Amino acid sequence: MNFFLYRMLKNIFIGCFCVLFSVASSFANTPFPKDIPISLPGPFWLFVSLLLIFFGAHIVFVNFMVGSSLIVALYEIMGLKNKKFLSLARVLSVTITANKSLAVVLGVGPLLCINTIYTVYFYTANAITGYAWISVVPLVATSFLLIYLHKYTWDRWSVGWLKLLHILLILLVNLIFLFVPLIFLANINLMLFPHKWIEIVGFLGALSFPNVWFRYLHFICACLALTGLFMVYYGLWFYDKIKALGVDVSEFIALGYKWLLCLTLFQFAVGPLVLLTLPSQGINVLSLVLPLFGAILAILMLLFVAHTLRSDGAVLSRGRFGVVCLIIFAILALMIVGRHEYRETSVGEHRSKMHFITQSYLKKIQLHAISSIDEKSEDAIKNGGCITCLDITLPCPFVCLTIPNYSQMSPQKRLFERCVIYKRLQPSVIQLDCNDLFPLGSN
Repeated sequence: MNFFLYRMLKNIFIGCFCVLFSVASSFANTPFPKDIPISLPGPFWLFVSLLLIFFGAHIVFVNFMVGSSLIVALYEIMGLKNKKFLSLARVLSVTITANKSLAVVLGVGPLLCINTIYTVYFYTANAITGYAWISVVPLVATSFLLIYLHKYTWDRWSVGWLKLLHILLILLVNLIFLFVPLIFLANINLMLFPHKWIEIVGFLGALSFPNVWFRYLHFICACLALTGLFMVYYGLWFYDKIKALGVDVSEFIALGYKWLLCLTLFQFAVGPLVLLTLPSQGINVLSLVLPLFGAILAILMLLFVAHTLRSDGAVLSRGRFGVVCLIIFAILALMIVGRHEYRETSVGEHRSKMHFITQSYLKKIQLHAISSIDEKSEDAIKNGGCITCLDITLPCPFVCLTIPNYSQMSPQKRLFERCVIYKRLQPSVIQLDCNDLFPLGSN
């Protein structure tokens, strides 16, 4: 018995040691680039808040855009045998361009915020993915032109081989709409793991993380689920347009609720896979608790939607739709904050180390800038000359700053006084506190 206990404890000890050693070795091989020594133009919490708000607004319309294009493609193909689905596809197709415009405009905010807060991380990921990241702009522009072509050729390309060409057009749009989010997701995921930057080569390398594909599947399901909610909204507020196209409004709204119900149910299978494949370095209590609360709210929403579908005439209730929207908003907020918590935890230790290295480097170059002064300038200061121009023979066009009793000061005191003056003259160069640079000279 003692022998088996000894073997078990020995194996546990060896396993723990191997895990710690692998973590330490991976951290040792992690690149620590110097951060940009420019302070944020505002408090950090403000930029984080703006990032979360702007991203929430952006991702909702991205979901509407991608989900609508997928459903339109599905219904248009089904419409080859059943004309009812062609009408459903046409109702939804006219909304894609509007959602596209809102998604693009609202995407500027989170892009600027993430560039500001996570500059080194985001740009490093962009550089690693290279051509894929650069291709986003032409791909998006091409897809937008194609979606307008699809929208305005619906009647002209409605029969024969032209109809097949029309379906091929929306399928091509969907390929681009599905590929562009994958590029963004790969970049955002890659920036969280600096210890992998040296190993990853290109966009395909960024896709090698096990959590990327489950996160991507989670995104696609969210697109279809939220598009179902959008169909309910469109049916309740634009029922005249739907009736004009020969579609039953109640049926259209019920279809929207069913998309929301089925895809949210599927998320309960995908969500745990996303959590299980996430690298452990970014997981903390909050990043686990928030999605858990979101799942509880999702269960309540599913029960409410199922009850709405069973009740006569309940699908036409705007009040019920409002309740579902409030629950969805709460779930979205919890998921976005949980996502941010994971991101902050992932880069937190690396950011602290990078900040320390950057400050040490700044201190080194600033000490050199203050200490490296030639003899002529030194004589000028000793004789009461202008430290702004460092010359007593020429008229100075600036406000002259002098150091009284410079000759009687100790060398450390002289450096400290120079630092104070230089900090006023060149604040972009001398950014650290002079008391930290020359502690003995401040006395």
